Amino acid sequence: MQAQPSYVQEFAAATVVLATGDTLRGPLVLHHNEDIIRLTMPNQTVRTFTPVAVEYFTVQGEVNNNLTENQPYHEIQPHPTDLSMRQIGYSLSRGYSYTSQENHKRALPLWLTRLDTLHLKVFRTYRWNPRQANSNFTSPVFFEQLSHGPVYLLLRQELGKREVREYSNAGTYNQVTRTYRPVKDMLYLGTPKGQVVPLPNPRKNLLSFYHAKSRQIEQYARQNKLDFNNTWDLTLLVNYANSLITAEAD
Repeated sequence: MQAQPSYVQEFAAATVVLATGDTLRGPLVLHHNEDIIRLTMPNQTVRTFTPVAVEYFTVQGEVNNNLTENQPYHEIQPHPTDLSMRQIGYSLSRGYSYTSQENHKRALPLWLTRLDTLHLKVFRTYRWNPRQANSNFTSPVFFEQLSHGPVYLLLRQELGKREVREYSNAGTYNQVTRTYRPVKDMLYLGTPKGQVVPLPNPRKNLLSFYHAKSRQIEQYARQNKLDFNNTWDLTLLVNYANSLITAEAD
């Protein structure tokens, strides 16, 4: 069986807080699928860490990723989830061709390949079974923290896989099937006790988790036109839900 390709990001600066309490700094490479980080030390040696040795780490200044190696298709307009046949046709109508390497590079979707050089990202270690959500057999894995606490909205990313038939310049199908690899977002809640709650249906799962505050959360979403299926809108909703719990505790 062919191994699942890994999503890899490189960052110019990172701070890694180990389970021992030690703090290390330097450029970092994150291998999402393998849950491994490689930190370049001041003496240029590279140290490798797995989640069991890390409490949390922060990264900033993305300098490279391997998305361009896994994006054979392109589009002109950004799309929040995936690349559709309609969008492929739209890009071709604007004069872009799969047979032109120059146009292919120029037309790579920015929303897929743009490097995030500004935002500070936080990754935390939780115990989890990525392949079997309800399993009692868990191991430490990395999650990106998206929201404020005490309950965190967490994110894991990996390269997905989709096969689509290729268009010719005339707008008709060729017989060639090629692979498109979008980044797949998987969302969770992380509790103060270290539990991980998957959110396959964000609206249903979030309202169930915050059952006592579900009406207020839905009202807040309507008033602010927030979409439960949009990751950044969901971050705002989790922050709001946490604020309700915190205010009640005070």
